[in-house]
Amino acid sequence: MKKLLVFLFMLSMMTFSSVYSYGEFNRPEVFTSGEWLYTVQEDETVEIHRYKGKSAYVTIPEELDGKTVSSIGIGAFSLAVNMMIVNIPDSITHIDANPFICPDNNLETIYVSDTHPYLGVINGVLFSKPDKRLISCSSGLKLESYSVPEGVKIIGTLAFQDCSTLKEVELPSSVTSIENSAFQGCSSLKKVNLPEGITSMGDYVFKSCSSLENVTLPTSLTSIGRSAFDECYSLKMLTIPRNVTRIDGVLSPLNPILVNVDKYSYAAQYCKELGYPYVDWLLE
Repeated sequence: MKKLLVFLFMLSMMTFSSVYSYGEFNRPEVFTSGEWLYTVQEDETVEIHRYKGKSAYVTIPEELDGKTVSSIGIGAFSLAVNMMIVNIPDSITHIDANPFICPDNNLETIYVSDTHPYLGVINGVLFSKPDKRLISCSSGLKLESYSVPEGVKIIGTLAFQDCSTLKEVELPSSVTSIENSAFQGCSSLKKVNLPEGITSMGDYVFKSCSSLENVTLPTSLTSIGRSAFDECYSLKMLTIPRNVTRIDGVLSPLNPILVNVDKYSYAAQYCKELGYPYVDWLLE
């Protein structure tokens, strides 16, 4: 119960942050249709807000109350602890972030049609076709290692969150961006390669990856989000490339990591201003 309450609090804070960032303080009205809570968007289509059922096999409806279901919101299945299989209809054209994060997640299978205009599934992992984004790798898959397919450009928000069995991840050279909380809570993750070509990392990307021992940031990286390595207690050294010009609270006195920086870089100045320990090697 405590785990569920903490999870729901964090999810509510992320939802509030999303609303706040767009300057919208009045949330849209939430309607109920059977086991589904939904909101109506400007184009009169429906976004799934929450599934409150308890089924193991769930089919997302194409319509609710005569309106087309076109979108799935963040945390829509956060209470679906019994769900093992989900079927997503062709009407879904937008998923902003992983909607299947859930404490004690049992989701093993995601079905979409072969002709789905927006979504695709490869080995149980959900992808967005238009922007080549990995949307969801469910912790219910119980993977220990995973290689992201070549061609994927974005590791989406919350994509691997709480995949506690995951020990190693291989990213292809096609990846350019890792979004917020992509690997947050992957407590067994020890190794992840970050290839050249990645330019930005969002907030909390590796937060609470307590087993992470080794990560090499690519020289192409220019931006590191807030608390990206917070609570990475096994990570002892981090080399920040000279091209990084945005570091938003990435370091914490409560999580001491020896930082290796180019002494003429923005990262070196950042460490000086914080009084944070660093090694000012001149990087090649």
